[in-house]
Amino acid sequence: MGRKFLLYTVCLFSFLLILLIFTLTWPVEKRDVRYTIRKLSVPYFDSTSASSINDHGQVLGNVRWAGVSGNRVYIWEPGGTAREIMLDVKGRPWGKKIGDRGHVFGEVNDATGTSYQIVWSATDGMRKITSRIGGKCEGEDMNDLGQVAGSCRPSNTTRTTVVWSITGEMEVLDLAPGSFAQAINNHGRVFGWNLKGLFISGPDETNYYEDLKEPSLLTDMNDQELVVGVSFDIVGNECKNFRASIWSPTDGYRVLAQLEGFQTHARAINNAGQIVGTAAPPEDSRPHWLLKFLIDQSRELTNQDPVYRFGWQGSRAILWEDGNLNDLNFLIAEDPGWMSLCEARDINNKGQIVGIAIHRDTQVGNMTGFVLTPIEKDGDP
Repeated sequence: MGRKFLLYTVCLFSFLLILLIFTLTWPVEKRDVRYTIRKLSVPYFDSTSASSINDHGQVLGNVRWAGVSGNRVYIWEPGGTAREIMLDVKGRPWGKKIGDRGHVFGEVNDATGTSYQIVWSATDGMRKITSRIGGKCEGEDMNDLGQVAGSCRPSNTTRTTVVWSITGEMEVLDLAPGSFAQAINNHGRVFGWNLKGLFISGPDETNYYEDLKEPSLLTDMNDQELVVGVSFDIVGNECKNFRASIWSPTDGYRVLAQLEGFQTHARAINNAGQIVGTAAPPEDSRPHWLLKFLIDQSRELTNQDPVYRFGWQGSRAILWEDGNLNDLNFLIAEDPGWMSLCEARDINNKGQIVGIAIHRDTQVGNMTGFVLTPIEKDGDP
């Protein structure tokens, strides 16, 4: 009994000593405070997420109660006031994007389990995205003017690219059969692909480009026709090795700067070329991040500053700017309330960023929405 106790004591002491050495020697990234952060909350709801932000600073997001099915859609105004929208929608709505004119693109699941997409506004209420050529239609993206780009499949073998106007009128683009739209900018230009390769179409002309050399999903385009998303490898029946990527008609395709040991995904780009997204460790590297989480907690106990703040899955909110990758966790002032900014989902033309995070008030399994606002420097307009 005495020998076992001594052995256990030695093992525990050795583990604590190793952890202490890691804690004191692990590299610490310095902070470069560029943003203020605001928590997005709604009374009585314990989980919030931010999906989109327009150039007026209005944030679109979704809220819910923990353990309760269903969802409610909210808009947070720049002053912090939150108001529920889509109260006239029957079913379970989900807000995806908000335009500068207040139009909201989203999806609804009704009581029968059927889902359909909608455009909603305070003045016009809900409008379903429907087809005048038959078949099933899916909207993929909405611009700030309220135009929605997507695809309709009038038969089992043909997919056609279409654009819905702000009034709901549908225009079928004159493209080769099998065309698939993925993004639309504020000039009404639609990005997508078909058997000819990539295309940018409308309103007056269509341009075709050579297809990418590797599997990819590019989903957001700015007014300069820079398109961002993710490329990946297909291994067996799985997609792996995700890499944030950018494409343009002039420069073609390239992978953005990467964070070592992470997979990355670019989600949005503004007209200044700033890109936001996410970096997350591969599934098979999670034990490594558990060690980092333990080190993080040890640093807090010893009051070391700054500290690493990792989400439960190790994901990080990322900003790409001027070719450089920046972890947004280190671009805000140290605040013990924010444990980790996990995903950056959208950025407007003023540089404001929205996403989801782990906050000290967040219950396990839930999330908290945030909005980052750039700090004005001396000499800024």
